[in-house]
Amino acid sequence: MCIRDSRYVVNAREGQILSARVTDVTGPVVMDIRFPGGELIDDASQVLAWEGQLPVGGDFIVDVRCAREASFTLQIAVE
Repeated sequence: MCIRDSRYVVNAREGQILSARVTDVTGPVVMDIRFPGGELIDDASQVLAWEGQLPVGGDFIVDVRCAREASFTLQIAVE
């Protein structure tokens, strides 16, 4: 359940594949993924799904934002 923004931290190594997907959405939900330094990943802003090979290692931030009450399932994988 999303009443306000939710933040998740995912630790991954350089070269790994990070995939994140918001499913079972009821309500207005978007996801942003940030590099360890806090900078947004260009094509991972205001999306419901993203996958990419990581150019650096560290703690990546996944923010799920909702404009009003909503529910969702967040699936994250690192390979």
